[in-house]
Amino acid sequence: MKSELIINANSKKIAFALLEEKKLVSLREEEKDDKFAVGNIFFARVKRILPSLNAAFLDIGYEKDAFLHYKNLGFKFKNFKKYLRLSIANHKLPDIEELKLESDIKKNESKISDEIYSGEYILVQISKKAISSKSIRLSADISIKGHHIILFPFSNKIYVSKKIENKIERERLKNIIHEIKPNNYGVIVRTVAEDISKIEIEKELKELVSSWKNIFEITKKIIPPKLIIGEEKQATSILRDLLNKSVEKIYVDNEKIFTEIKDFIKKIGRDENIVNYYKGKYNIFEFFDVEKQIRVLFGKKIYIKNGSYLIIEKTEAMHVIDVNSGNRSKKNIDQETNNFNINYIAVDEIARQLKLRDIGGIIVIDFIDMKNIEKRILIYNRMKEKMANDKTIHQILPLTKFGLMQITRQRIRPEISINVSEKCPICDGTGEIVPEVLASEDFKENLEKIIELKKKTFF
Repeated sequence: MKSELIINANSKKIAFALLEEKKLVSLREEEKDDKFAVGNIFFARVKRILPSLNAAFLDIGYEKDAFLHYKNLGFKFKNFKKYLRLSIANHKLPDIEELKLESDIKKNESKISDEIYSGEYILVQISKKAISSKSIRLSADISIKGHHIILFPFSNKIYVSKKIENKIERERLKNIIHEIKPNNYGVIVRTVAEDISKIEIEKELKELVSSWKNIFEITKKIIPPKLIIGEEKQATSILRDLLNKSVEKIYVDNEKIFTEIKDFIKKIGRDENIVNYYKGKYNIFEFFDVEKQIRVLFGKKIYIKNGSYLIIEKTEAMHVIDVNSGNRSKKNIDQETNNFNINYIAVDEIARQLKLRDIGGIIVIDFIDMKNIEKRILIYNRMKEKMANDKTIHQILPLTKFGLMQITRQRIRPEISINVSEKCPICDGTGEIVPEVLASEDFKENLEKIIELKKKTFF
């Protein structure tokens, strides 16, 4: 399936629209130069311990203290603390390859107060952005992302993405990492690494190891709270997650971002000519028909096919999606089959909407009732199939006998919410009308003015 990536960077935000066969399937928006982006690493100060929550609040320089739960310390937390202490105390950076690793912390038996204390300095990484009233969520289990691999120190484990299904290719990648990986570094091989050469993987691994060492060089010279490493370049960090082999063209309307992306594409071994600088007079999203699709797809009511539609509503606790037939059904088809056909088509759009709007938390879908258990199972299997390529962690439960399906989807960043309504030309956006008591008086007054004007015109 041919894909295009359209990047609108000439505003306060930078927006990425992924199109498949000209159809919008993913939209990402980020503030430019966002210091508190997911993945950024901070040298932080522990403000206070909360024994009742088995958690702590840390100062990372954000307007609100960030939240760190005990389970997000990571098994190797003792090693992070030890290496940080040694790197600050010694003039020369300790060799991680020669370091004797500490025992893993026991996640179900210890307390956060056993591992950290108020006033202590530790390294943390943003795992979730601030959402609504909830502050930033942190992790002390730090990893560094590359395009093809992810590096996580103080481990010797190697993981290969399960989405690489070819067993021979999986074994090849695993053997490459075994050959080139330094001691005490763990590696995750990402899906996009399939068929990548050893030279490219080795080059990227050396860059990630260098970035890791640089973190501790910086901590010698600064006082928390301080950003240690932000994503290398914001545009390329987002691109790294969206880019796959099906993307044949990239269009960007900002010259600086265009240069950054072209350098990144060249660096990862792709043809740099897929990147194009858009200089048109129209907004890039309007030119590529993205703006129109956004207005259609981000409303409360989403039309599917043959008059059927979805209603998507957000409550305090969850998102609710209602599947409606629109009171239209095909002739010569029984009600049960008609309901199944509408539900089956609705699944595709629901899966698309969850990813497009980046909806997280609890999602309850009210499908049109189907008595046949086998048909309910088919709808459940179809949803699993359409959500299989969703990188966000999620869980799908089978339909109940009342036609309800529950999905939980991890929230990492705020949901994309776009107001697609337009100002009413009658009430000028106030949403108010003239009281009934006054309406007749206004009508009478306006009518008298018109009659008076007619008299002056004709007599």
